[in-house]
Parts: sequence; C-alpha cells; structure tokens
Amino acid sequence: MKKWIIAIIILHLFVILYVIWGRSNEQDLGDNYYYLPLHEAVDIGYPYGAIIYKSAERNVFSDVKVHKNVINVNKNKDFIIVIQQDSGVNNNSSLPKAQDDKHLHYYIIAKQTDMVYGPFSQNEYLKKRDELKIPNNLEFDSKEQCTK
Repeated sequence: MKKWIIAIIILHLFVILYVIWGRSNEQDLGDNYYYLPLHEAVDIGYPYGAIIYKSAERNVFSDVKVHKNVINVNKNKDFIIVIQQDSGVNNNSSLPKAQDDKHLHYYIIAKQTDMVYGPFSQNEYLKKRDELKIPNNLEFDSKEQCTK
C-alpha cells in the first residue's frame, strides 16, 4: 500500500513539473523576448493585459514591444509574429475575432535587429512577411490565423 501512495505522489509531482515547464516554454519566445498571456497578467497584477516584452529577466516589463490585447503569437529563431485586438473592441462581441479583421493589428518582430514592424492590417502584414522573407511555416496557431 505504501508503494502505491509513493508512486501516486511521484506521478503527481511529474505532472505538476510538466505543467509548469510547459507554461514557461509557451511564454519564452527566445533571445530574451517573452509573451505575457492575459491569465498571467491578471495573476501577477499587470494592468495592461497580454503583451510581448524583451527583458533579461522574466516579468520585468521595462521594454514592452507590443502593448496590451495580444491574442495570438508565434515564433521561430529569427522572428516573432503577433496579433493584437484593437482595445476599442468589446470582447463580448458576438462576431468571431477571425471575421472581425478590421479590429486586428499584426506585428512582426525581428529578433536579431530588435525591430518591431507594425501595426499592420492583414494585407500590409502579408506584404511585410514577403519583404522580410519570413518562412511560410511560421503561422498563427488558431482561428485568428492569417493565411497567404
């Protein structure tokens, strides 16, 4: 019986570590860039919601690259792509975000040069992607996805 209790406790510890490690990985965008999702912003008392920032230390917000209302982010070794919802939009809108493109702003961050491009409309964003030669496999993960 004691062996089963110990096994269950060890299993729970592994699950907890996996969850903690997974959450921190989704927020680490590489090269000292971080994504602070809305639920984390609320937890730590950051008043401006979901953001992208650069810092030598996690949760130090002195160099915010994309301010508030970040709803989607992805990255590779060279770029970070971001969708931001216009702060004037009612989050309880019955219109799905993906269909309400006029209220979405797109950003591209070049990690090596520390350049932030945007805010862009979807068409401007696609043109800038081509100009910067961003690989086609770097896309947004959900329904806010911007397709070519």
